[in-house]
Amino acid sequence: MSYSRNSILAGALVCLAVAGPALAQEGKDIVEINLFGGIQGWNEKQATQFDGSPLGVKIVTGGVFGVRLDENLWRYVGLEESSVLFGDNNVRYTNVPGVYGNTVSFGARTRQFTVGPILYLTPPESRFRPFLTVQAGLNWFGPTQKAIDQAGDAANPLFGAAGRIALGNSWKQAFNYGIGLIQYGGGVKYKLTDRFGLRFDLRGNIIQTPTFRLPRTGPDTGITIAQGGAIQGYQATAGMTLYLGKGAPPLTHTFTVPAAIDGPAELCPGEKATFKLPVQDNFGNHTPKYKWTVNGQDQNTNAPELAVTAPDSGDLNVAVHVEPDASSYSKEEARANKKTPAMPADRTLAVRMKQYKAPTLACSANPSEFNVGGTSSVSGNATGSDCSGAMTYTWSATEGSIQGDSNATYNSQGVTVDPNTTKTVTVTGKVTDAKGASANCDVTLSLKNPQEAPPPPPPPAEKKATQLDDIVFAPGNSRVNNCAKRILEDLYKQLSTDPDSTVVLIGHEDASEARHHGTKRHPRHLDEERVLNTAAVLTAGTGTCQKLELSRVQVDWTSTTNDPNSEFKTRMCETSVVERKGQAAGQDANAKYRRVEIWIVPKGAAMPSAATGAKPAPERAVKAKGCPK
Repeated sequence: MSYSRNSILAGALVCLAVAGPALAQEGKDIVEINLFGGIQGWNEKQATQFDGSPLGVKIVTGGVFGVRLDENLWRYVGLEESSVLFGDNNVRYTNVPGVYGNTVSFGARTRQFTVGPILYLTPPESRFRPFLTVQAGLNWFGPTQKAIDQAGDAANPLFGAAGRIALGNSWKQAFNYGIGLIQYGGGVKYKLTDRFGLRFDLRGNIIQTPTFRLPRTGPDTGITIAQGGAIQGYQATAGMTLYLGKGAPPLTHTFTVPAAIDGPAELCPGEKATFKLPVQDNFGNHTPKYKWTVNGQDQNTNAPELAVTAPDSGDLNVAVHVEPDASSYSKEEARANKKTPAMPADRTLAVRMKQYKAPTLACSANPSEFNVGGTSSVSGNATGSDCSGAMTYTWSATEGSIQGDSNATYNSQGVTVDPNTTKTVTVTGKVTDAKGASANCDVTLSLKNPQEAPPPPPPPAEKKATQLDDIVFAPGNSRVNNCAKRILEDLYKQLSTDPDSTVVLIGHEDASEARHHGTKRHPRHLDEERVLNTAAVLTAGTGTCQKLELSRVQVDWTSTTNDPNSEFKTRMCETSVVERKGQAAGQDANAKYRRVEIWIVPKGAAMPSAATGAKPAPERAVKAKGCPK
């Protein structure tokens, strides 16, 4: 390793030492940096040359220098990354053909990197921590520059008759030529202070025989390495360790017992209570031993809490004896307990029993006499004892309603009292304590009605049929024009709000139209045709037609007959097939004979006198019309 690399490594370690407090973590030493030096040696290996003759390979014992980084992730297990930054391990070959004395030596250097677990045999609190480890990694062997130059010297090659050989490191021939490394062994760590310590390691190494790029095949006059094999070695090192983490303080035992039992000093008969003595023991996962007694009787409870049900009478004396459970301590805890022993403790608590009495209840009302429809304030006054607990009130009345707690309001709305009479209403109160015992009380209220009896209601109005605006037609025509369709649209909206009513359509024609009955142009009477067209517009449900149920339509046609009780009602826009300005029914004396009367007949009402022959609309004839244009 060059001088500049050594300087960089030394500077980095100094920086880590200075930064130690900033990297410190609470608890055990999380990170350790160990700078080490020592020796590393290897057993001699008999390799095999191409012609089958042996080749002695000896890696000479030499010094090593490196650094280790340990992460103590658990109490007894850690992870280590170890690196030999520089190793001086020269190489000597024996039984080499073509050289003087059959021996060749040259300088070589070593680099190593391994990673693996560390298994500690003592806890992190101990200053003396022996350990074991098994690691795997990489081993690099490289010839010195001088050796490379000697091997490549054409005039005087290092390997004699083999001629010039380009020596190289074992790394370039990768795993086929043995750069893999298995390392195993152990050591001991010893803390001098919380920040610094010593470390000693003894490890075994296993690698494949390095070849340094010597030829595998060739004539028997020169050196070859056809087959190597594993080489066993050892490494012994010592060094200084820097701890990056706050050292765990010496283990001490703290056993804290509260000054008094936590629990009620007074109880009611039958009441349940819990008494506690939470002891704090800094030795985790250890439960102290408890012995509870009540009035001197063992409760057979080994726990920090005791549940008690109070008797009907007599005070209680609750006592507990507590002591640490030393039988469950670890060796370290037992040693710490000897230095600061935890002492047993006794605590007592006197509990007074309170008396219990069933509740009583008294009721009053203000006012107790009032007019029906009014209200009254009702109060309940309950008495109990210290053990009664919360009081719950409920109220009831023979008539009317009442709501509230100890103060309630009675409402006489809905109570029936005959005029000039008085009615008595009983209000009952009930109070229940926390133990379920209860008491009742009654209060009487007098409700008066000073009013005279009201007159009987008037009889319901008589239902009658109502006549709407007529549908008026042009002479000799049965088409329902746009003005008439608006009348039928309004009729449909009115019928939709009264589903029980019926519509009656009564058709008419004048004397001149009656003479054309039975002709090809008028196969039906115009009074009938006008009624059917009107019913179709009201019920077809498509286009401009409405969708009234046909079952609600009654029809009749009376030719030229007009009932004197049927008024001629027109909007003065209906007499033309196509609406024209100035066309008014009032200018046509016969218009009242060319119309369809419209009557709405409520359920239960009598038919109009003009509809003496009213009958259900003929379904086939109406539906055959479709939605008339």
